[in-house]
Amino acid sequence: MQFSSRMQSQVALMSGMMRRIGVTRERMVVEDGGLAWMTARTKCIFCSTSDICRAQLESAEFSLTPKSFCPNAKFFYSSLSQILREEGVQATD
Repeated sequence: MQFSSRMQSQVALMSGMMRRIGVTRERMVVEDGGLAWMTARTKCIFCSTSDICRAQLESAEFSLTPKSFCPNAKFFYSSLSQILREEGVQATD
């Protein structure tokens, strides 16, 4: 697979994960001037678990926790926890 094709594929997977978890890019770039977002994007582009990611997104039984296969799970859930705190909702892990 060419690098540009891989980038497009990985961006789609990352967007899907974010949608499933309930976070938005606009929300995530707020943290540390966007550096964490760029780090997460880079981790995704070079991730070796794309097949697992794709299968999770296609599954009706979606399950992603910070200790799972995704190198960005902790960042995604940290962002979601922040959103929930701001909305006055208690996050559960």
